[in-house]
Amino acid sequence: MKTFGYLAPILLVTVRIASGADYAFTPIQFPDATYTIPHGINDDGDVVGSYILKDFDPAKGFIFIGGVYQDFSMPDTRMSLPWGINRKDRIVGTYVAEVCPCEQLAFLCDPKANTWTSIDAQRADSINNRGHIVGYHSVGPINQQVYIYKNGVITSIVTAADFPGLLGSAATGINNKDWVVGYYFFDAGPCCVEVHGFLKKGKQVFTVDTSFADSIASFPLGINNAGDIVGEDTTSVGITSWIYHRGEFSEIAVPGASSTMVVSINNKGQILGWSFQDGKLVGFIGTPGKKKRAPEGLVSAR
Repeated sequence: MKTFGYLAPILLVTVRIASGADYAFTPIQFPDATYTIPHGINDDGDVVGSYILKDFDPAKGFIFIGGVYQDFSMPDTRMSLPWGINRKDRIVGTYVAEVCPCEQLAFLCDPKANTWTSIDAQRADSINNRGHIVGYHSVGPINQQVYIYKNGVITSIVTAADFPGLLGSAATGINNKDWVVGYYFFDAGPCCVEVHGFLKKGKQVFTVDTSFADSIASFPLGINNAGDIVGEDTTSVGITSWIYHRGEFSEIAVPGASSTMVVSINNKGQILGWSFQDGKLVGFIGTPGKKKRAPEGLVSAR
């Protein structure tokens, strides 16, 4: 991995959202990249993601640990992108092997030990501090079904037993209590699919749908130990990023940006995402000025 001696500057900007939290935004931008797309953050503020140097270049992986950017690539692969990182700096993601059939598979990497473990699944999105991993894999006719990976064993969760008629599901985040967030979908006819967010706590599965105007689909993307959830809504006019905190869904938007995406949240309440500004896609860490305890429940459960 190549190391760049480059520290992220601090942009002293705050934004107030409906829940009353103030965020100070710190840019995350891989050196010389036109597009920097963070994917995951741990409790120490370390970040994994992807970057594109210029238009039409392939996406490459990066890690941002201890204030230093590094290229990240799994050996002997055509492509490898990191999606999640825990406090032990263990990283999960997806790769495409150098030798065909070139299928996409998931991986677990321990950079300190320089070890790589392939996971028999199509995607690994998040890893908690206990080393438990979530993503999706193919099961029979279902191309996307949520799994949790513990001690080398994959277990399917969020299945047709939870939602009869399910076409598929995907996990996007897990906290240290093994609460899992993601989305599931049904066939909505020849034109489209019906999509809903979910939170799985133990054996109970909650539906997570926002009440934003013009919302078409809700996608929870990250969860912390307090039960705070971040995600996005697809609406008739674009994308709305949000946080679920103290029983409320509140919009998050970076000041001056034409669009904002929030993808992860750590146990300090820091949010991670990216925004489009001045022709560049730049990542950010948003650090809250206030913290409040989240409630235990959501609106509907299955």
